[in-house]
Amino acid sequence: MMKKQQSVDDENGKLAVESSLSVEMQHGHHTSSTHQQQQQQEEKEELANANCDEEYWPTMAHPTTQHEVHTIDFGNSVGVLKYKSISSDAMTPLDMTYHSQQELDEFYDGTGHLLWLAAITLAHLLAYRVESLQPYLPEFVETSETVNICELGCGTGGGGMALILFHCLRKQQQQRQQREQSTLIPKFHVVFTDNDAESLELCRSNCELNGIDPRLYSQKMLWWGREHLSYDDDGGGDYDDGNDHSSMLLRANSFHTVLATDVVYDLKLIRPLLETAYHLLKKDDTTSYFILSHVPRFCIPKPDGAEIDTTSDETSLPGDGDNFFNDTRPFVALEEYIVAQAALMGLILVETIRPAKELVNRIPLASYDDNLENSDVTQHLTIHAIEEAHAVVLIFSALPSKKLV
Repeated sequence: MMKKQQSVDDENGKLAVESSLSVEMQHGHHTSSTHQQQQQQEEKEELANANCDEEYWPTMAHPTTQHEVHTIDFGNSVGVLKYKSISSDAMTPLDMTYHSQQELDEFYDGTGHLLWLAAITLAHLLAYRVESLQPYLPEFVETSETVNICELGCGTGGGGMALILFHCLRKQQQQRQQREQSTLIPKFHVVFTDNDAESLELCRSNCELNGIDPRLYSQKMLWWGREHLSYDDDGGGDYDDGNDHSSMLLRANSFHTVLATDVVYDLKLIRPLLETAYHLLKKDDTTSYFILSHVPRFCIPKPDGAEIDTTSDETSLPGDGDNFFNDTRPFVALEEYIVAQAALMGLILVETIRPAKELVNRIPLASYDDNLENSDVTQHLTIHAIEEAHAVVLIFSALPSKKLV
């Protein structure tokens, strides 16, 4: 997941909550625990001043550094997903930024060490409602061209692994139906990216845990934002093996699919995320998409005098009709902001998928966590939990190349 870069004062008051990440995570700098406490107090004051619903502010929990192995059996077209992650009941990405692997009084962004709800939700869609995603998924066929997929802020690698397992299992099923035996490897490649070497190592370990062919994936260090992007199409070089964590500039205009799950937990991350997604996506291919599986982790300030009706039965949501910018519920306002910023970057919203609606007939969901002693609430996912979290999958296509401003 994305470490925080140098924070700046938000003079326009756009944030309901200013993230406590006022450190230069880009360079690995740390803050003192005293400074963190001061920031936490400032954030609470800003929350009150912004008149933001408190349910959108995370409750602090005590982190643990111990990785546990979990297994989720999604059944159907995803099958079994194994992964290592830390145990973190009721923790959110912002909680985990207070966590240090080395000393508890130092700052460390541990978000990449847990499989988050949005990744699990995406896996459920692949398993039980793939038809809602199918038009936007790359076709994995044996052709001369390799289908390239990039996961941004991969962390444990849950989203990218679910895609790989889905397509490999589908291919096996097709071969059985055709009574064919084939040793050909599908020509596709998933590049897992993160700005944390430890998360990339955890992702590699999880891929091995699932028995994924190492030829199908690699890991790369990647920072988001235009200052880290290369506009030389040949600047990225070839994909190296999964053990190479050296920082590199991936090729522009080279990926059929860019994927991100549960990576928007700070307003300041949105623009660099979208800049990076647009940069990497192929612009000359009408079947290339940026898939953002999103769970709101904060809210933006309400307009002066506006009231948010949390009990409203209104069902008009972004992408559903004429009220695109009229809904003042916090999670909708955040989605609208993401969509508006994406348009500025050259990414146009083409589909909004509400997993809770798509999966409503799958009650209960078939997944389970076999590590009962160290299981997390997010692994025992229910339709109600997905709906309560306002999980959504936003799908964007890229306009022809434009210069970022």
